[in-house]
Amino acid sequence: MTTLTRRRFHWSLWAVPLGLLLAGGATHVVLMLLPAPADLDLARTQTSAGGSFVATVAPGDLAIDRQMTWQFDIKDAQGAPIAASALRVDGGMPLHGHGLPSQPSAPQSLGGTLYEVGGIRFSMPGWWVVKVHRATPDGDDIAEFNFLM
Repeated sequence: MTTLTRRRFHWSLWAVPLGLLLAGGATHVVLMLLPAPADLDLARTQTSAGGSFVATVAPGDLAIDRQMTWQFDIKDAQGAPIAASALRVDGGMPLHGHGLPSQPSAPQSLGGTLYEVGGIRFSMPGWWVVKVHRATPDGDDIAEFNFLM
C-alpha cells in the first residue's frame, strides 16, 4: 500500500462510522421534535381493540423519572373481573420507537375488578402510551392509554 492509499483507508475507518452516527443522531432529533397527534384520545377509560374488556386507569400524580404505582379497574365485556394472570401492562413512546424504561409489575388483584401495577416510569417529556393486554384464546386484546408529559 502506498502512503496515500493508507491515509485514505485510515480516513474511511473513522469517517464512515462517524457519518452513520451523525445520521442516526439527526434522525433521533427529528423524531423527538415531532408533536403528538392533535386528536390524541386522553380518556382514562378505554375499551380494548377487540372489545373483550373495558379498562379505567387511575394514575395518581404523574411524574417524570419516578417509579409510579397505578390502579386499574378492568372488567370483561359483561362487567365481570378478569384473572390477574391474564393481564399485563407495558408501553412506550410511539414517536421515539422505544418502550418504557422500566418493567411494570404483574397486575395484582385488589379485589373485584381493581388491580394495581407498580414500576411504571416515564423517563422524559413527550407522548407516552400505556397498554393493558388481556390474553384471550384469540391472542392479546389491548386497551391503550395516552399520556402527555
